[in-house]
Amino acid sequence: MKPLPRIPDLPTEFQATIEWLLRVEDYVLAKSLLERVLAYGPQNNPALMDYQAMVLYHGKFYQEAQEVAERTLRVLPGNANASYNLARCQNASGRPDLAERSMKAVLKANPQWPSAIIDMAVYVCSQGRFEEAYEMLLQVQNALPAGHSELDIVRFNLGWHLIRKGKFKEGMDCLRIGRKLRIWGAYSNNLKKPVLEKHTNVQGKRILIVGEGGAGDEIINARFAQVLKSRGAVPMMVSNQKLEGLLSGARDLAVVSSGKESANIEFDYWVPAMDMPQILELDLHEIPSGAYLQAPSTLMSKWRNIIPAGGKLKVGLRWQGNPLYERDLYRSVPFTEFGVFLENPDIEFYSLQRDSGVEEIIPGSPVKDLSSELKTWEDAAAAISCLDLVISSCTSIAHLAAALGKKTWVYTPINHYYIWASPGEKSAWYPDVTLFRQKTFKEWSDCTNQMKPLLEALSLRSKSENLEVKI
Repeated sequence: MKPLPRIPDLPTEFQATIEWLLRVEDYVLAKSLLERVLAYGPQNNPALMDYQAMVLYHGKFYQEAQEVAERTLRVLPGNANASYNLARCQNASGRPDLAERSMKAVLKANPQWPSAIIDMAVYVCSQGRFEEAYEMLLQVQNALPAGHSELDIVRFNLGWHLIRKGKFKEGMDCLRIGRKLRIWGAYSNNLKKPVLEKHTNVQGKRILIVGEGGAGDEIINARFAQVLKSRGAVPMMVSNQKLEGLLSGARDLAVVSSGKESANIEFDYWVPAMDMPQILELDLHEIPSGAYLQAPSTLMSKWRNIIPAGGKLKVGLRWQGNPLYERDLYRSVPFTEFGVFLENPDIEFYSLQRDSGVEEIIPGSPVKDLSSELKTWEDAAAAISCLDLVISSCTSIAHLAAALGKKTWVYTPINHYYIWASPGEKSAWYPDVTLFRQKTFKEWSDCTNQMKPLLEALSLRSKSENLEVKI
């Protein structure tokens, strides 16, 4: 999180409290406290309005942040800083097109402002203009002096482009900077044992993989236990996303526990999960790609009663991820997009949505809502194991299904995640995944139209096979 601007009209202690609440992710309290305090101040003070917009922005209240930023710019028309903050809020609200327009005004007044060019590259990339974005980042990288604070951001953003261009190792080396920028969200500097480095002989050593990022990231990186095991190590892992129960079924992981218990584990080296390909010096084709998770056998009878074997093709649907993820508006697919699928009488549809997004299910829809039974990640794994196919937006459920070896179709946004950056409909990370890539920002119909005939063919094949069994 970039430091918030200091406001002379607000007590320093209060501002420190707001920043602390944002760091510990108590966003609702930060917002409520700020609103109470601002109610006593002038309502059209642009500095206070700008501060409020940035607190709302960091607190994930993106639409409200955009509205406040728009009011700020009306009070300060043409102000570059207000335009810059408005662009950030517009982008976070899922409108990179508006953000680009706002940032153009900033760059017209300050054409060499590095932060503005870096952000503009993000907005351009989000709309599918990859080469234009790449050239912008190279321009900034070449212009900045060595040691400049913005260079790390530039290099991190270039990592995605390098992977897209087939330079996997170089790209992953850049993405590793995400930890320094505090992007991955879990840090382990308090561990007393050394960090695993390249070329370390791991034979007979206990290696602790420390989970980072979101739940999907921990699922993605649990696979690297296989590589450590093949080199003679004893792989272990701590989860910071409460996935220890699920990951206990991961291939070649000897011990899995929560991050809070890491101090009680005996190990020789630890390694940040997002660094695994780089530390192990793996190229894209060397990444373990087969199924490496399994659902707990103790839950299978429960889920076989809910999703019986045989009969119609059984398809799980997931359309939205965690709304607190800053790119959720880019990856989430409206439930209504599935409408053309749901007309098929030869398919049984099951919702894998839990918590937010369930309310989008249309009353009378043939989709069976499983949310009340999806109590744990282990439940999700068992439910998926009973399905024939999972269709998902780019969420952790897509990674879970693929790690279980389940046929998975992913609605892939234009500005997709790094593991989908290599071109094509197949992924080196998961052999059972097919990527349906968005062609136009905010439009998903191309993906759906590609899926529809394939889904119909699967349902016909399933129906034919069941008829043959009955005969």
